Amino acid sequence: MVLQHLTAKLSAQPVSMSAADSSAQARRRSPLRVVVVDPVDRLNSLPADRTWCSWWDVADPHLALLEPSIAASWQNLSVIGADGRARTLHLGSLRYVMVRSHDLYAQVATQASAVSELLTITHVRATVNSVDTSADHVIVETSDGTVTAQVALDSRPSPPDRAAATVLLQHFRGEVVTDVDAANRPSPQAQARGKDRADTAVFMDFSLPQPPVGVAFGYRLPAPDGTTLVEYTEFSPAVLDDAEYAVALGDYRTKLGLVMAETRHTEQGVIVMDDALRSATAGDRTVRIGGPGGATRGSTGYAFAAMQRQGSAMASAIVAAHTAGLPLTAAGIAPPRAYPRRHVWMDAVMLRALANNSLNGVEFFVRLFDRNPPSRVLHFLDGSTTPSQEIAIMATLPVKVMAVSAIRHAVHRARSVLSGT
Repeated sequence: MVLQHLTAKLSAQPVSMSAADSSAQARRRSPLRVVVVDPVDRLNSLPADRTWCSWWDVADPHLALLEPSIAASWQNLSVIGADGRARTLHLGSLRYVMVRSHDLYAQVATQASAVSELLTITHVRATVNSVDTSADHVIVETSDGTVTAQVALDSRPSPPDRAAATVLLQHFRGEVVTDVDAANRPSPQAQARGKDRADTAVFMDFSLPQPPVGVAFGYRLPAPDGTTLVEYTEFSPAVLDDAEYAVALGDYRTKLGLVMAETRHTEQGVIVMDDALRSATAGDRTVRIGGPGGATRGSTGYAFAAMQRQGSAMASAIVAAHTAGLPLTAAGIAPPRAYPRRHVWMDAVMLRALANNSLNGVEFFVRLFDRNPPSRVLHFLDGSTTPSQEIAIMATLPVKVMAVSAIRHAVHRARSVLSGT
């Protein structure tokens, strides 16, 4: 049973595993049946509803799995400070990649079709009203009827295990733009931006007007097809209205010389950044996935890479149990934590300092990249650094500000425990 959007993350890994599994026992078993409950049939309609960016080591098998749907990748990134000075980050063995949703949905649909004798996916165009668990199965009430299964993977918003002390929002508007000539062909300028896959992508441009609380920055991601994704992003307490997004993104496009470029696609979203604690399991037969399952990094809003890792871990566990003829349970298929607990604590300290304006967000991020190797910072943002690497990073941060924030966070948590909240 799959609820909402896990299809892309669940299906790719069983495809690769099942293709390699030639045991007679596995072939004799009935196909693994997956039901996707979602108002949108993404594997057939292939909506261009979002863009995901993440970084991977070239040797990481997840990068190989994503390769067919990667629209662009870069070995060099640029971080631009408030003064407009650009810092080029050479990523070494890492690659920053951009995946467009319709490409990933198409890849998953193709792979699932290739192993239809081992995996069947049924789509129910509906919304989920409730999820209830019995002794040996889960019951999902939808707007189109009832579905039962061994387990449910639930991406719906849900209360955390421990409420957040600090909350900011990562909110953004992005546009895919193309310079075209009268024949609707990419202009020479667009071709020059898009031809070279090694062209430097603007990862964070802080030379923009800043909000009263939080931080704002821009992206510029040129793709080989002559298009460029231009995005305005804020980490702040509240979203903007349409007019404010239009002005902010329009000003950034003007700054980049893309004011006259044709807009091909627009996307907008909000990601909650907080220090709440979330667990993947919700009872014996329900696994929370995505943000509700703890995949969103509290201090940055990044989630795609963690969701890929967690999805692969769940897929491996599901296929192994099904092949062995074992029942599926939440405990048996739940993925490992997306980020170590010490990272959740560090996120809480950083968020508190950013939210109460004791930390200058622009200076914080620029300093992070100025004083650390790019790979160390990116691994840290991804939650995959070692304690010794984290100590090295913390030594480069504004120690007094972070220490005060850590004390305030500890006091808040102590009061919460004493009051039972």
